[in-house]
Amino acid sequence: MELKIDKLTLDDPAFQKIDERVIEKVEQTQGTLISLLEKKYQFPKYMNKTQASKYMGVSYNTMMDKYVPAGLQLIIVDGVIRISQDECDRFMKANQK
Repeated sequence: MELKIDKLTLDDPAFQKIDERVIEKVEQTQGTLISLLEKKYQFPKYMNKTQASKYMGVSYNTMMDKYVPAGLQLIIVDGVIRISQDECDRFMKANQK
C-alpha cells in the first residue's frame, strides 16, 4: 500500500478546528502564566508576615495560628521576621491533598 500526498495546506477547512483549539489553549496558558507572574512580582522575595498572609491568600491569624505551627518556616534575623515566597510555595505544596 502506498500513500501519496501531492499537496497539503493548512488553509484547508479540516485544519480550522485544530487551529482554533491551539489558539484557545495558547490563550489559556498565556493567561495562567501572566497571573502567576503578576502574583510572583507583586510581593517581595522576602515578605513580612502581613505580606506573606496575603500572598498565601489567608488571614494573618490563620497563617500565624495554623500554618506556622504546621511547619511554615520563618526567617528571623536580629528580631526581624521574614517569610520567603519559596517557603510559602513549598509549604502549600507539601500540604496539598
